[in-house]
Amino acid sequence: VLLKGGTSVIVVAEGSPDNNPTELTDGKSMDLSPTWTSDGKRVVFQSNRSGKPQVWIMDPDGKNPVRLTDHADGATQPAASPAGDVIAYREEHAARDKLPPSTLKTMDLSGRASKVLIEKTQMQGHAWSPKGDRLAVSLVNELRILEMPSGKTVKSFKFEEIHQDLYAHAAYGMTWRPD
Repeated sequence: VLLKGGTSVIVVAEGSPDNNPTELTDGKSMDLSPTWTSDGKRVVFQSNRSGKPQVWIMDPDGKNPVRLTDHADGATQPAASPAGDVIAYREEHAARDKLPPSTLKTMDLSGRASKVLIEKTQMQGHAWSPKGDRLAVSLVNELRILEMPSGKTVKSFKFEEIHQDLYAHAAYGMTWRPD
């Protein structure tokens, strides 16, 4: 089990004799949003150890951290697809807005093959479907379901159409049902 503990990424090995948590990062920087790759052999996470937050990948023991992004205003919310070697993340854009715009992108685990899915829009988060064939994206006023890997919109829900009081809203912490 991966979790964020304070400023560190921590792993708890289920079934280990002592069940002691192991700190994978040193706590000197803000390390957030850890997620396992689909093969369970690496951990993708967000860290500001190079200045602005960027997407990093490391071995499951915390060794060999490699920065995958180098965006001027940062990259956040990395999420590895459960279906393969793809990461979805947000490229941030500096702005004075309460919720600045960001660009939703995907890339492979080597940090190459970057693809823009949604450009410079206010968004709150994203979540992979259990099969990795869809990506839910929470934009201000809208929940959008994208077909992956094409990025084509297959469904869109306007929050205000669900209820009139849901104007200027966005969803955060989305999860898919297993089925």
